[in-house]
Amino acid sequence: SGRPKGGIIIDRSKYSKHQLSNILRTYARELLQHKYLGPSAGLVSPDYGTTTRDLGVILGTYKDAFPSDVNYLATVVGKEVTQGGVRGTSSSFGAGFCTGITESIRHKARLTPSFAAKVGKDFTFNGRKIVLQGFGYVGKEMARTIEEAGGAVISIIEKDVAIHNPAGLNIKQVTEHFGKTGTLEGAPNSRSISVAEAMGKECDVYIPAA
Repeated sequence: SGRPKGGIIIDRSKYSKHQLSNILRTYARELLQHKYLGPSAGLVSPDYGTTTRDLGVILGTYKDAFPSDVNYLATVVGKEVTQGGVRGTSSSFGAGFCTGITESIRHKARLTPSFAAKVGKDFTFNGRKIVLQGFGYVGKEMARTIEEAGGAVISIIEKDVAIHNPAGLNIKQVTEHFGKTGTLEGAPNSRSISVAEAMGKECDVYIPAA
């Protein structure tokens, strides 16, 4: 996208919420010191391994440093609605990516007859088998969008484990399990498989997602 990237290399499962908040505040202060954070300097948005709570901590740190900045809410994208976020932000990522994939496939089908013969000229996710790599901020919403469109997410891959169901995973069940345990392993109506095996599963669309 052309924007600068930054992050913190930690295993967040080893830290309490209080400790994570302190780490995030220190990170935000470092960004402020170098003038990398602010509505007219640099925005923070959700990515792999982040939560809306994390974004709220960073937003609060900026507000503490610049209490008179009337535009402080613009410092962070993807925050909670109660902190000035926009309703539907999280779902828009998934829906937007799925629309982009759909239109890209349709475009290629219009240009390439041999490709159109395989996927059809009016591609949709309905009836398609999908392998999804990543079940974070974007991946969860993509999985939900695909399921609502009639597609079957047969495998989901995370960094150290993958789950599979040839008939399609129940995304609501997987999301609830992942939220409670922090892992895909043991999700209802699924079988745990290796990442390599999941990446090699036959499917209609393979999607790398955050």
